[in-house]
Amino acid sequence: MSWLHYLGAKLFKSSRLKPNTIVVGIDTPSYRLASYLQQAHLANVVAFIDDEPWSNRTDILGVTVRYPSDLSALIERWQVTTVIEFDGNGLIPDNVREELKRLSFEYVVLDPAITPDHWAQQIQDSL
Repeated sequence: MSWLHYLGAKLFKSSRLKPNTIVVGIDTPSYRLASYLQQAHLANVVAFIDDEPWSNRTDILGVTVRYPSDLSALIERWQVTTVIEFDGNGLIPDNVREELKRLSFEYVVLDPAITPDHWAQQIQDSL
């Protein structure tokens, strides 16, 4: 079983409907993760989050890139169940993190320095 299939099975095993998910970042690991989640029909990626003004409102994999300040509104609007961020990207400011504490969703932080085969285990440990 591939690491991404395992990751998807662990994250989204209990739901027949594809859960709405937000991916924080638009770098290579974020792209690879979102691409797999879409291709395997494991999640509905509703937004990417990035703080660069030139990437705001652009599309990646058919999904709109939004600012970190939009995160809580997106979670509420799309009833997001999972937000996945790669450690060290620093895209979400402290005031937004405080705002997110009142919302109910799973927040998973992955280490981009480890091999992708270990991401699934890291997600499982976080949940």
